[in-house]
Amino acid sequence: MATRPSKRPTVLIHCQYVYGIGHFVRTVELARGLSQYFSVYILNGGETIPSFELPPTIKIIQLPAIYKDEGMNSLKPVDPSISIEDCLSMRGVVIGQTLEKIKPDLLVT
Repeated sequence: MATRPSKRPTVLIHCQYVYGIGHFVRTVELARGLSQYFSVYILNGGETIPSFELPPTIKIIQLPAIYKDEGMNSLKPVDPSISIEDCLSMRGVVIGQTLEKIKPDLLVT
């Protein structure tokens, strides 16, 4: 019988929110539960939330954040010094590097 590897499987959860933080809060709770059995990373595409405490077992990888103005129908980068095109391109690079580095066993979107 084959023995199970000692390394815990890795889960990468992508979280994107453009209004409020509800998706982020639910993602953290999902990650909290999964962290009992997996190494958990959250790939966060929304704004960083100051003073939001994360369990130490969950690792956050911050993408260049985007948001949506309530009165607008388009996405904007949180960093006003870059264009949305550059922001999305930078996000693609970070996502690719993250996938290459952590090689997740499971991806949750």
